[in-house]
Amino acid sequence: MLTVMTVSVEPESAQAVPARPNVSSRLLLGWIRWQAARRRARALRHPLPVPEVVPEILPDTGSDAVPRRLPESGPEAVAASEAERSPDNLRGAAAEQASFLVALRKAMDTPSFPTRLSSLGLRKVLSLSVPGAAGPMRARLYLPYGRVRGAVLYLHGGGFVHCGLNSHHGICCRLARVSGAAVLLPDYRLAPEHPYPAAVEDSQAALRWLAAVSAVSGVGKWL
Repeated sequence: MLTVMTVSVEPESAQAVPARPNVSSRLLLGWIRWQAARRRARALRHPLPVPEVVPEILPDTGSDAVPRRLPESGPEAVAASEAERSPDNLRGAAAEQASFLVALRKAMDTPSFPTRLSSLGLRKVLSLSVPGAAGPMRARLYLPYGRVRGAVLYLHGGGFVHCGLNSHHGICCRLARVSGAAVLLPDYRLAPEHPYPAAVEDSQAALRWLAAVSAVSGVGKWL
C-alpha cells in the first residue's frame, strides 16, 4: 500500500501575526508605565541628597600618601535613609500600592469574551453562595446539557492576589460543555487582605460542599 504525504511549505513572507494583548492586559501595561513615569517625575522633583565622600589620607611612610575613600556614611546618609522610612513616605507608598492593587484586580477580572456568548452552550449558569472557611462565599456553577457526568472544582489563577469569577468564566463554560461535568468556580479570599492559608481553606470548604451535594443526589438533579 502506497501512502502519499503532501507537505505544505509556507513562504517566509507568510509568517504568523503575533497575538495582540486583550483589553485587560493593555490596561495593566498602561498602568505600569504610568506608575513608572510618576516615580521618575517624583525622583526629579525631590532628589535625595548625595552624601559627601571624605577622603582619608594614610600616614606618610616615606612614599607618596595614598588617598582612600571611605564608604558612603555619615550624618547626611543617615538622614536620607531616615527620610525614606518616615511615616509620611511609608503611608504614601502603602496608598500607592493599594491603589495599584485595586486597578490590577479590576483589569484582570475582566472577561476576555462576552459572558453571555460564552454561556450559550450550557444549560444553566448559576450564581450562588457556598460555605467558605470564614462564612458564605460567592461562586458560580456551570451545568451542561444532558446528563451531568461528575463535578469539577475549578480554582481560578492570579497567584491568590487577583482574578475572580469573571476572568475565568469562559474557560469554565468550555470545560463544562466539553466534559459534560458540572463546574464550580468559587470566589475565594485574596491576599494580601487575607493571607495564606485563607484561599486554601476556602477552596477546601468549597470542595467539601461540592462532594456532599454530589454524593446526595448529584449536582444536576439537586439544582
